[in-house]
Amino acid sequence: MARGQRMMGGSMSSGRGNAFLRTVAVAGAMLAAALPGAPARADGFTVPADLADHAVLSCRALELSGGAVVDSTGVRGGAAEAEQGHVRSNGDVTLDGGVEVHGDAIAGPGFAVIHHGRPSLVTGVERVADAPFDCAPVDLAALQ
Repeated sequence: MARGQRMMGGSMSSGRGNAFLRTVAVAGAMLAAALPGAPARADGFTVPADLADHAVLSCRALELSGGAVVDSTGVRGGAAEAEQGHVRSNGDVTLDGGVEVHGDAIAGPGFAVIHHGRPSLVTGVERVADAPFDCAPVDLAALQ
């Protein structure tokens, strides 16, 4: 979330990891807002590269539905690069019901980007990752 991506409307789920996904998304947004354009390391705290580069991450399958919009609008007073609202999962990425991903949609190894219901828009590439990303929890207490 290096460019302060946001998700508007709709919903997202990640199976049993739903609360974790929301926590990671919110924590990433806070970190991105605090460190725009800064190197990945600040105050002895390292932001994992996958967290810094994606608007939404899921350790499990990810479903975006109900007209959800993921983008990178409004960062640093609207000066963010457009089309950087990337979503990534270690499982399937399911786009259901007119979802808009203004960036890339990346499924985990052996999985797929799946479209259901009304057509969805992905402005970047849809692909399968070569390797899963590290889902180790981020210790936010280190920031205190």
